[in-house]
Amino acid sequence: MYREHSRYKFQLIGGGSYGDKLNQIKQGKWAELQDQFQFFSNIIYYGEFKNGIKVGRWNIYFQVCSNYQFKFIGGGTYDYGCQGKKVGKWTLSNNGYFFGSQITLNGKYMYGKKVGRWDIFFKHFGQGQEYVRNQQIGGGIYQNKGEDVKVGYWIELWERFDSIHNVILNGEYKMVKRLVDRIYCIVLIRIFHTNKSEVDFMMIKGLALRMVNGLNGKMIQLKRFMQFIKVNINMERKQGFGIFSLRTIKLILGNKCLNYYTTYFDQRWWII
Repeated sequence: MYREHSRYKFQLIGGGSYGDKLNQIKQGKWAELQDQFQFFSNIIYYGEFKNGIKVGRWNIYFQVCSNYQFKFIGGGTYDYGCQGKKVGKWTLSNNGYFFGSQITLNGKYMYGKKVGRWDIFFKHFGQGQEYVRNQQIGGGIYQNKGEDVKVGYWIELWERFDSIHNVILNGEYKMVKRLVDRIYCIVLIRIFHTNKSEVDFMMIKGLALRMVNGLNGKMIQLKRFMQFIKVNINMERKQGFGIFSLRTIKLILGNKCLNYYTTYFDQRWWII
């Protein structure tokens, strides 16, 4: 039972049956809520349990709020061998899926692991605030060995990507003896000036991971470096160098010091 506000009535949105009152093992058809089910992020999973394990087809449904109907957004198949592993083609809802960040991932599972090509789609608002069709905005390839390992060129989304914060991470994954040798990525970040004009800039981030023999593969040194390349201000190309902090970017342009504020700072460094 769920209600968005204390003034509203409770609505039945999920549930199912247990086969044994003592063991509480789920059996048959179930409608389950996602772990972060909340206002504007009403997602349920509908499918079948057999002896407490998901089997067969499971669908994913999304509801903006209680005034709207649940709509199908994805799903896929669990193996029938009662191992609870995803197999074949799947469309997944991204973590944090809500009305302003309708992101889905489309690809293939093999024995519960992602393999082959996976694409990222985003459904955003049109000019009249209506939703437009899904558009592919990212993706890449997983190894076909069934290890959930990304390889080659990838376009990924910032973890808080939505209709306002369009932040994309663009780069390459390389594997050398199952350890990261070096990763380069180019990040395009959109930030807002105090007068709401947008400033786009490019950043190159790199990570070098050095290993020393005889230390059982433990990382003993991690170098991080960051450099600003260009800044476009009011369609006029400017060259400059800056100091990057958690909330502020200081750009020295001639004898002027300009401050641009952003809520975004990516501190993630990929180590596979």
